[in-house]
Amino acid sequence: MKQIIFDLRRMNAIDVTKLVPLRSVPHRALPPVEQAFVKTAFELGKLTDPGFKLLLEVEEIAEKPNVALVFDPFPTLTAVGPAGAPRFSISVSRKKDVTVSAGGSASAGIVGGVAFSMGLYASSTKEVGFFVTGGGVFGLIIGASGGPELAYIMGGPNDFSGLFFGLAASVSPLPPPLAVFGVGATLLFSPGPAIPIPIPKVPPSLGLVGGLATALPSTLGIPLTLVFMGIAVNLSAGISELPFSIVVEATTTTAIPILHLS
Repeated sequence: MKQIIFDLRRMNAIDVTKLVPLRSVPHRALPPVEQAFVKTAFELGKLTDPGFKLLLEVEEIAEKPNVALVFDPFPTLTAVGPAGAPRFSISVSRKKDVTVSAGGSASAGIVGGVAFSMGLYASSTKEVGFFVTGGGVFGLIIGASGGPELAYIMGGPNDFSGLFFGLAASVSPLPPPLAVFGVGATLLFSPGPAIPIPIPKVPPSLGLVGGLATALPSTLGIPLTLVFMGIAVNLSAGISELPFSIVVEATTTTAIPILHLS
């Protein structure tokens, strides 16, 4: 795997959102002997469990950072509203580093629900670590499922961490009774700075409603800029009342660095 190309030439490029990266977490460079031990363990593991093949691929990307996500061109989509009104925009990350994660994911809910994933990640910055992701989902979902997941993020470990919004879809391509198996993909977005949106004032004369409204803030911070960061693909098995699911999700990822390949 050398390169992943997303052709977005039909999207209008208007402006680009600048993100401020977080500080890098201190890590320890892994000596060559320990690097060889980790790689050998993954090589032996894949003989009995195909899941180790994904982990080995993650380790190799960190060891030889030669994988790139290419977007041509880098677009920004902006929704134009009334004059003076806040505008919603979507841009694409311009980060040069790439972070890949492999692990297991699960989700469950009826219209609304929860999502969870955990596993290992590796970056072209040569950092390898453990991650945990949790959050909520809302949309066309009635059931529960879980399985292996692989994600590609345009950015380093700091970009891989934090809050993400996602648009996820999954479908079962097999007929019953094998319809319990499915495939899915999630487009991952990182929110930009929150923009203060004024909250309409409620007259105190409305009694209890007016009294409660006075306790609300005068503005509400909403991120109107989303940065497309990457994509996650997964295989799943579970139970569902629908042959497909389409949900919007909000999750938070915590990355814990384990080692740094020299």
